[in-house]
Amino acid sequence: MHRKIFSTGKVFPPLTTVLILYYYVFSLLTFKPVPRDWKGNKDCASQLTINSSTASASTPFLSWTQKVFFMTKKIMDNDDIIRAIRRMAHEIVEKNKGIENICLVGIQKGGVVLARRLASEVEMIEDTHIDVGALDITFYRDDLNTKEEQPIVKKTDIPCTINNKTVVLVDDVLYTGRSIRAAMDALIDFGRPAQIQLAVLIDRGHRELPIRADYVGKNIPTSFNDRVEVFLEEKGKKDKVVLVSGQ
Repeated sequence: MHRKIFSTGKVFPPLTTVLILYYYVFSLLTFKPVPRDWKGNKDCASQLTINSSTASASTPFLSWTQKVFFMTKKIMDNDDIIRAIRRMAHEIVEKNKGIENICLVGIQKGGVVLARRLASEVEMIEDTHIDVGALDITFYRDDLNTKEEQPIVKKTDIPCTINNKTVVLVDDVLYTGRSIRAAMDALIDFGRPAQIQLAVLIDRGHRELPIRADYVGKNIPTSFNDRVEVFLEEKGKKDKVVLVSGQ
């Protein structure tokens, strides 16, 4: 038995009808929107990529309602990071009227790389050495008991005394402020600094504690569903900062 469909009057067998309907349904479920700017242009498409990285590899046949799509946008490249670090180095020297009695301490792991880069810039400005340390905050975090996986403890190395010194804590991203609170608790166990300052490459907002950075490379407005990822050459990646926006 045959049925007429569409307005052409052509006759299709039932199996062909099913295949055509399946094609259209499949096209709708796998449709990927083209990123556009506020004017409707496609120029921003080169800066955005859409992927389903959160889909589990063990469940390849997830329904379309279970897939979470992300838009990734580059917000800083290598040159932007260099300029931001150079500017922060000048601000550190200016605010403290030199670097006498100052040391930099990077928070493991991204903050350590940035602290060393900052130290290099400061030494070029002042033509003198500045101490750089690394601080692990694993056992000072307030979410330690809520994590199921075993925490990975990294190296803590502070090569100088911090008593009566100005310590500049360095981190890659400032978010809720809880990591900085943990870093200050860990730092106090090594002595009594005269002052603690904070330098971050990215401040993404959404503070949960009364903590503010003294030196900021870039302020980025984000939502709670967003992620800010910092890639650095010392960690085997090309220098860049990307914003991953959850949709």
